[in-house]
Amino acid sequence: MSQEEQPGGQIAPAHAISQRIAQRFNALLETRVSPRGKRYTLREISEGTGGVVTIPYLSLLRQGGLQSPAIVKIEALAKFFKVRPSYFTGSQEEEFGEAGPEIGDDVRQALTVPGARELLLRASEMGPEERAVMMALWERSREIAAGLRKAGGNPESSESGDAREED
Repeated sequence: MSQEEQPGGQIAPAHAISQRIAQRFNALLETRVSPRGKRYTLREISEGTGGVVTIPYLSLLRQGGLQSPAIVKIEALAKFFKVRPSYFTGSQEEEFGEAGPEIGDDVRQALTVPGARELLLRASEMGPEERAVMMALWERSREIAAGLRKAGGNPESSESGDAREED
């Protein structure tokens, strides 16, 4: 069994690395939704990587069946999911540092909107299916609000006070 050096000079068996990659890939599959509001399919991911990562390869990766995944494929997946390649292979501390994931200015700004913090906290308590349903409902509500604006309605008269126009 091949081994790979880990932070701190420890050696991890290739099986542990393939399991870590599988676990993190499956976490992305469970928590990320496609533009259609549902979980990504392996076909969508393969197409989204320009075919660099094939459906059979994704299936093996998901099961932890690849002892040494090609870095070009890990990089393609990282680009597709908008994560660092080290997300798949590194420790959580390597990926996020001791303080956890970095919160960007856009997220900080979004949290100043009334009700946004509560929505985030509620979303963190949901399972992946519930989050996918809520994202689909969110997108549908935006479509309805845009239709009301075009018809002369006033969908901005909600509690949030957020009267931003859709682009």
